[in-house]
Amino acid sequence: ADGSYKRWIPNTNFDYAYNWDSGKPPCGDTIAVFSDDSPSVYMQMNTTLKELRLPSTDITLILDNDFVLGFTDVQDNNPSCLSNGQEVHFNKTYPSDWFDPKNWCSSTTETGNCTDMVLESEMVPCSYDNVVFPKDSSFFVNVEAEMEIVVNTLKISGK
Repeated sequence: ADGSYKRWIPNTNFDYAYNWDSGKPPCGDTIAVFSDDSPSVYMQMNTTLKELRLPSTDITLILDNDFVLGFTDVQDNNPSCLSNGQEVHFNKTYPSDWFDPKNWCSSTTETGNCTDMVLESEMVPCSYDNVVFPKDSSFFVNVEAEMEIVVNTLKISGK
C-alpha cells in the first residue's frame, strides 16, 4: 500500500473563523470572550479589539513573534468585522476527534492540495501515512486512550 500525507485541518488559532460563534474572528471594536473551557489559543495575526475577556481559570495564549494586539473603541467599517462593541465568543471548547475523517486532508505532498477520496475510512491516517500538524497553528485533539494509533511519520509544527 502506498502511504500519503494526512494533514490535520482544525486548529485553535485566534484568526480561524470557525472557532468563533459569529463565524468571523474578532477585530475592530468587538469584544473577544474566552470561556473557562477554552484550550490554548495561538495568536499570530495582529489585531485590534475593544476588549479581551479571559476566563477565571487558566488559559494559554500563544503569541507569535512580533504579534501586536491593540485596543480601541472606534468602530471598524471592515465588512469582515462585527461592529458596535458586540461580543464574539471563542466556541472551540472540545477537542476534535482523531478518528473523524472530516478532520483530515489527504495529499500526495506535505503541503499539497487536498485530494478527494472515495472512502471516508481512507481519510484517517494508518501505518503507511505521514501525518502533518501544520506550522503556525495550535491544536486540540482527542486521541482515544484505548485505541492504538500507528503512523509512518508524525510531524508537528515542522518537527
